[in-house]
Amino acid sequence: MNKIQVIGNITRDAVIRETNGRKAINFSVAVNESYKNKEGIKVEKAVFYNCTVWKESTQSTEITKYLGKGVKVFVEGKPSAELYKTKENVSAIDLKINVSFVELLSSLPKAEGEEKTEKTEELATTENQGDDVPF
Repeated sequence: MNKIQVIGNITRDAVIRETNGRKAINFSVAVNESYKNKEGIKVEKAVFYNCTVWKESTQSTEITKYLGKGVKVFVEGKPSAELYKTKENVSAIDLKINVSFVELLSSLPKAEGEEKTEKTEELATTENQGDDVPF
């Protein structure tokens, strides 16, 4: 089994593109990590994952209105990585997740002056989730 689970913040609003009768909902998630180096100094960094939720052309893409910049999410899916060269000819890795499940852990940030409401929503990307409890 090749599966990854991450919790992080969406870095850009989700966008939809259509290819060969299928819709792809794309967004990226930043996962913050911290550790102490050899000298005992705390180092913080972010790891970025490009996420894709696949839908058939007849399926709803309502999920995109909840996947905005700043929203905290739990994402599960199949990982992949692509090696590429930057403009400066430096090797880099593009980390990707083919999403099978996403759960909202916070709501969209509100504009200044609006009341913020916290809610948790579960948005499964597969059709037949059933009534099975995952624990």
